[in-house]
Amino acid sequence: MPLNEARKQEMLQQIAADIETFLKEHPGETFYTFGFDFNASEAEILLSFNTEEAYAERLKYYQDNYSPYDDDDQEMRYGTGDWKYQGTNIYYICEEEEKDKIYDDDEDNDYENAKKAFMDFAYGLLLAVCRTPAYQAIPKTKDFLVILTEHDEDNLEGIERGKRLMAEIAQS
Repeated sequence: MPLNEARKQEMLQQIAADIETFLKEHPGETFYTFGFDFNASEAEILLSFNTEEAYAERLKYYQDNYSPYDDDDQEMRYGTGDWKYQGTNIYYICEEEEKDKIYDDDEDNDYENAKKAFMDFAYGLLLAVCRTPAYQAIPKTKDFLVILTEHDEDNLEGIERGKRLMAEIAQS
């Protein structure tokens, strides 16, 4: 299985470099959230960011065009699909052939076990990213939240996962 420490370190270096590049391209912006929009079935990670200003613009658009509209449950606020900077960079945990083999070779032929292995890898990778100087350099709001949302799940699950990540980061 390609989900090993060497692959994690390789991806970690690339993601940290990409965060640094992104921040240089967006000086003066402050972010309330950052994280991975993760598609486990494709073993794909989209690096994503959002600002309060971008969220306010998107919310207004929805309120003006889909009235009545509120975001009381934070679905849009933390739904990476509505972020201004969704998928600034895209990464693949492994090659497609390897991914297909993992899903096909799962001993119990249990797709969910393989999907969980990819999610666990993405979680560990994001936690490692949050321990880098690149992450520390992100200008953050007071209520900043790291997000790891699986592409096909409810955004609220990603919010809860983000809260767990933030607790682990705080303990580091």
